[in-house]
Amino acid sequence: MNTLPQSPAKFLLAFVCALPLLSVGLFGQVKTPTHAHISYGPEDRQWVNLYLPSGSEPAPVFLYAHHNGTTADDLKSDWADPTVAEGIAIVSWESIAQIKGMSDYLTCAADAKMMFAWVKENAATYNLDIDKIFIGGQSRGSIVSWELAHSLDPSIAGIYMGQALPGQSFSERMLEPITKNAPPIFLAYRKEPGAEGDIHDAAHGLRVVEKYKEVGLGDSAELVHSLSKTKNSQVMQFFPEFVRSVVSKWNTIGFKQANTMGAGEAPISKNGKFRVFVLMGQSNMQGAGRAKNLKAPYTETHERIRIWANGRWEYFVPTQRHGPGVSFAHQLAEFWPNDTIGIIKVAVGGTGISAFAKEWSFDRAQLTYDGKKGPLYQDLMHAVAEARRISNPEFCGFFWKQGGADGTKKQLADAYFDSLETLVTDLRADLDAPDLPVFIPSYMADGELLNQMISTVGEKVVAKAEAAAGNAPESEVERLEALFSYLEQTDGLKAFNKRAFIIQVIMEQNRAGREMPNVTTLYDGELPRIGEGNVHYNSEGYVILGKKTAAAVEAFYKDKE
Repeated sequence: MNTLPQSPAKFLLAFVCALPLLSVGLFGQVKTPTHAHISYGPEDRQWVNLYLPSGSEPAPVFLYAHHNGTTADDLKSDWADPTVAEGIAIVSWESIAQIKGMSDYLTCAADAKMMFAWVKENAATYNLDIDKIFIGGQSRGSIVSWELAHSLDPSIAGIYMGQALPGQSFSERMLEPITKNAPPIFLAYRKEPGAEGDIHDAAHGLRVVEKYKEVGLGDSAELVHSLSKTKNSQVMQFFPEFVRSVVSKWNTIGFKQANTMGAGEAPISKNGKFRVFVLMGQSNMQGAGRAKNLKAPYTETHERIRIWANGRWEYFVPTQRHGPGVSFAHQLAEFWPNDTIGIIKVAVGGTGISAFAKEWSFDRAQLTYDGKKGPLYQDLMHAVAEARRISNPEFCGFFWKQGGADGTKKQLADAYFDSLETLVTDLRADLDAPDLPVFIPSYMADGELLNQMISTVGEKVVAKAEAAAGNAPESEVERLEALFSYLEQTDGLKAFNKRAFIIQVIMEQNRAGREMPNVTTLYDGELPRIGEGNVHYNSEGYVILGKKTAAAVEAFYKDKE
């Protein structure tokens, strides 16, 4: 467990000296608690007020520490009412309300841990969701909560603090507990950084944000300031939105299908490696196979196979539809009998490659009508950040099954190779895996694709195309490129109907296997489909696809030995 440094005396003493200056203004009505002054420990100071939402589902819960000059009774309705209305519970906890020395601070920090344990133990009684605990408070509250907030307990989903780390209480040492496993954080300040006359300096919060960026969690830290210049200077006003962003990020369209494949929260073994594979793509990665058609072992939990579902690692057992991931994971679990296999899957049917881009834009994604699906790469990075926080993944491969949506327009097909290369480059950088192997099942090898085109346009057209190329093409790739170029220039692609440019996309995927390092393009041949003419595989087809791709992974790693 990461904690604050063992020698906090210097900055804590400065904090204690600054306490008389930490009043932040008391305005607005106080909210009446659902349950008042409930003891969480044996001492008189150890009590909480509970503010509970209605509803039958367990509620996310905010463990709130008040600012100086108030008590846990002084919870303001202007932010507490909309918070509870959003279905979020608040636990306003008390310890020593006015800290007068080092021993008082240490008592508060110890009480925070005791209160945290009490909340977990009593979660069922008050219908609290212990997998969605948020830590924070204002001013003094940020200090007494800081160690708990960065304790790396997997139950802590986020940190929200207003007027955080005031005055000389801030030190660069406060940044030491922030690692790649830190939960998302939101900081709010009334004044701008460096403002005179206010010890609640947003510059302190900016250093926290910078630290998040340094450890690769830039997307998980947000700060707002200068609220005193707006119509609403309440620093807690953004809390419901922050909770929504953290909780709802697992309910995006990118995770929708993967969420149905989890069979309950599952621990990660401490034995062996935790080998995680990223699966992305459109409909044949998402999968149209019916889970009821699967047979054992794919219908059973496996102690060494996990899928990222519902914001956590779960057992991998499809219950509705499935793609190639389940057989892929099982075969790799056999290949690495001492390791655990993890799958992070972001896949949506009918989706172009631009929707998966790191540098996402609505307009670009909308070229394939995917703008409303949102930035799918961001979905992946949310999962990666949380997975790193609660486990120790080693990213071992990227399985990409996509292409059809980009075969509809010349503009998209022309950009496909560059888009794919950029996606691979970004993934390798963000997963901290510069040699990450990539596996792309292609619909046809170059020779097969060439033969299909020849059978459609005839040998005479092929002869004209090769004559027009100048130097006679020799290899299958050269002949294929010459024929496609000729057909494009002579309007001959009409012979291939609406998705003529899928030919170019397949060519670019095959090219990726030749030109990009550590990229394997594999050719699965014709797989069993749902019905004649249907582009989607049936359950058997997805099992075969997963196995063949897993075999390519095995071959890659055997070559490295």
